[in-house]
Amino acid sequence: MSELKERLRADLTTAMKDRDETRTRTLRMVLAEISKEEVSGSAAHELDDAAIERALVNAPLVTGNRTKLLHDGPETFRAIFKAIHDAKHYVLLEYYIFENVVSGGEHLADLLIQKRREGVDVAIIYDGYGSSGTPGTFFDRLRAAGVKIVEFHPPNPPKAHNGYSINDRDHRKILIADGTTAILGGVNLYTGYERHPPATVAAPSATSAWRRRVSRPPVNPSRRTSAAVRS
Repeated sequence: MSELKERLRADLTTAMKDRDETRTRTLRMVLAEISKEEVSGSAAHELDDAAIERALVNAPLVTGNRTKLLHDGPETFRAIFKAIHDAKHYVLLEYYIFENVVSGGEHLADLLIQKRREGVDVAIIYDGYGSSGTPGTFFDRLRAAGVKIVEFHPPNPPKAHNGYSINDRDHRKILIADGTTAILGGVNLYTGYERHPPATVAAPSATSAWRRRVSRPPVNPSRRTSAAVRS
């Protein structure tokens, strides 16, 4: 560990000379974290790596996780709906395309509203452009039920609160339930993924793409996968 700390101190000196504030701050965090570790022998290298990772993300590492590959839209939606059903405290959702998808005959909006009635906190971030084809009444209904909703970078400039940037989009596809289950990957909450293979969307012409600017961005119909992680 002493060797690693010496290398990091040398890097820190260089970063300070170069006035690289970001690297200087990161190296100081890493050194502070490593200083807390008292290890010896063959385990030292592993714990050094863990200390560095903890410092970089500024959060503890959690072991004992399980990961399952979800092969397509239907399998991903089943996992998403199950995670929401099982949630006891909170559900966080962040998606580029956010629609009222159906799984097992149940609509997403109905399930989220049911969880709110059970006292589960529900919060949503959706991309303003990616979800521009979703009816406003869908989000209005969720808000009325107590769901916290944020639209990321609305396409309409007057609605942009922190500067307008049409190309700065939120392409995340993440669900977190109770801090113990996470589902992430390439599957949006898009009704075209309710079946496999997903619905095909014809490539638009330049003119039609412009008309679709405020309705629905073209969707690549290729197969998408996600993963479920449980701790």
